[in-house]
Amino acid sequence: MTDLHDTRQDRSSGGDDLATRSSISSSSTSVMTSALSPSTLEDAASSDTDSDIAKNSDDTVVKIERDTETASTSPTSLHDPTPDFLTSPVSSTESGSQAVAIPKRGRGRPRKHSDATLSPPSFKAKTFVRSKTGCLTCRKRKKKCDERKPECLNCEKNRVVCSGYPPKEEWQPGKKAHVKRLNVPSIPSSPRSVFNGLETEEDHRFFDHYSHQLSEKITINGGEPSNNPFLTLIIPMAVDNLVVMHSLLTLSGTHLLRFKPRHDWWLRKENHRSKAIELLNKAVSEAQLSNADVSDAIVICMVLQFQLKQVEGDFTGEYKVHYEGARRYIKFRDEPIGRFASEFFDFAHMAISMTSIFRPHDPHPGTEDTSHPALRFAIPCVLNTFDGIMLKVLSGLFPYITQITAIRDRIRKRRDYGVDPVTYQIIDDCHRLDENLTKWESGQEENSIDWLFAELYKEAAMIYLHRTMRKSEPEEGLRSRVRRGIVLLEHLSETGSYTSCVVLLPTFMLGCAAFYVEEREHIETAFNKLAAKNDFGNVDPSKKIVQRVWEMMDNSDDQSWDWETIKEKMNYDFPIA
Repeated sequence: MTDLHDTRQDRSSGGDDLATRSSISSSSTSVMTSALSPSTLEDAASSDTDSDIAKNSDDTVVKIERDTETASTSPTSLHDPTPDFLTSPVSSTESGSQAVAIPKRGRGRPRKHSDATLSPPSFKAKTFVRSKTGCLTCRKRKKKCDERKPECLNCEKNRVVCSGYPPKEEWQPGKKAHVKRLNVPSIPSSPRSVFNGLETEEDHRFFDHYSHQLSEKITINGGEPSNNPFLTLIIPMAVDNLVVMHSLLTLSGTHLLRFKPRHDWWLRKENHRSKAIELLNKAVSEAQLSNADVSDAIVICMVLQFQLKQVEGDFTGEYKVHYEGARRYIKFRDEPIGRFASEFFDFAHMAISMTSIFRPHDPHPGTEDTSHPALRFAIPCVLNTFDGIMLKVLSGLFPYITQITAIRDRIRKRRDYGVDPVTYQIIDDCHRLDENLTKWESGQEENSIDWLFAELYKEAAMIYLHRTMRKSEPEEGLRSRVRRGIVLLEHLSETGSYTSCVVLLPTFMLGCAAFYVEEREHIETAFNKLAAKNDFGNVDPSKKIVQRVWEMMDNSDDQSWDWETIKEKMNYDFPIA
């Protein structure tokens, strides 16, 4: 009986459990019904979007499944970790006399895993690896480098010096730890080049620039390497003489820096400059002590040092040191280097006399007509037309131009004394020079490059004479000469020989006689071409002097003929050559 009573009691409690489960089920149904309301559906859609974003993350993929079952308190679900939505506030539902706590469902679909076991999604930040192949300047400034070589475009745009690129380290097979090192005495380093003086990469760059670019700009025959003494004479001597090599690299590095300024190039150029000056002074001192003639190497160094001042654009007159030294030590010798050096400084003397008041001291008195200092330099009256190395086209013109310089000095002196500057003796001397210049012929083949150069210098000499003895006013004869000179310049430009720095002097002379606007436009174009292609430091100041002469012409200033004095008043002291 006791057992039967227990059995009935169990059945009764089982019925109570069934009623309870029925009540929970109906409550769950009402909860599910409310969950299907429009607001709940929008929340579910939002949850779908969140799940899609989670699926598309880089490192964490969260799998979310739609739970179609109703929330229950079955024993099976109690074994799972408690989802976070069960911890939210609960609602109460009345079933008979009992109140059962129903957990409130969280927003959206229930998750399969709880937050306790699911780590939050981690998003891996994008990493940027800094390039190690950019130029040294961009890497130091922490800027992106376009890696253009030899200099990057970024540095060029920002107007900073590009320091180039570090040397590439080639990969070597094997591990360094397994390399067997021998205990051997220190091995001396070998020279980088078989050429004396070429020790760095910058040195080779300077040498190459001189050989292929600069040497073509400082001679008439630049287009023909076999006839260019700056190649055929100077380069072989630089290979055998360190002082010539240092002087050559100084000149080339200075010119290259005008196109591409770089601090490492400037340091290397200054190193060659100091060595060249040291060796040159030592060689000259030894020659003086032994009372011997200076060597050919010293002569060539004087040529290169004089040319260096023109490239640098020095306006303080430092060129006079090398010019006076050349006049003191160089003697005319009938051999290639002697003729080359003599012709070079003959031309320098002519250019200085035509464009400057400076008159050099006479180192060899009695060698020439000493009636005037400008005539004391030992200039050969006639240079062999076909044996001339650099200035064969000017054979015979030098004495005439020098005599015109002497006449200008006489006129200037009489003007300063306040007397009539032009006398009948001066007119007679000018007539004789005019007759000789009119008859002068270069002996070159007509319409050849040498003939064009010779005719251009002839017109420059005639303009030089005209502006010396005639009043400073426009004349038709003077205008015709200027126009012919402009045509010759244009023909030389078409032949590719216009880049020669020898064109600067006649261009300056044509400019000092250009009274009309249309002529001045051509002259300015000629100066601009020289500045762009040669980039010598004396081109732009020469143009400024001409522009000052034009201002005086427009103001009817009768002193516009005296460009030497105008140049001095502008604090310019350099040869226009």
